Amino acid sequence: MQSISARGITLREITENDLPILHNWRNNDHFMTFCSTRRNTVDIDQFKQELMSDFKRDRHIQCLIMRIGRPIGTIYSYGLNKTDGHVSITTYLVADNERRGYGAIAFALFLRHLTQGILRLILVRENFFGRTGNSPS
Repeated sequence: MQSISARGITLREITENDLPILHNWRNNDHFMTFCSTRRNTVDIDQFKQELMSDFKRDRHIQCLIMRIGRPIGTIYSYGLNKTDGHVSITTYLVADNERRGYGAIAFALFLRHLTQGILRLILVRENFFGRTGNSPS
């Protein structure tokens, strides 16, 4: 994914240049209350290790939510289970961007991106195993 946009909202995958803003949000009480089980603040180096660990464990994709060229939040998927076909998604918006529909637009864009990948996986699986229900359980 390079970036995807709709209705003034753009999603783009995070890069190392985004670490300072992600770190700031990670240490924010608002984020820790609604988007994390972690309750302690960390320095930037600890955050970088934490994020790398999240990606190694179960973080799937993480994007910045942008509006008019500035970051207003983040959205990420984790716990991808290709066998059962489910994934968890967390969306975080900076407080002054809540209740304006931006989160719903970001979620729809993210879900479209995820399902396009899942549809490709299903098509490959059907082409490989056939549509007779003989796929492994």
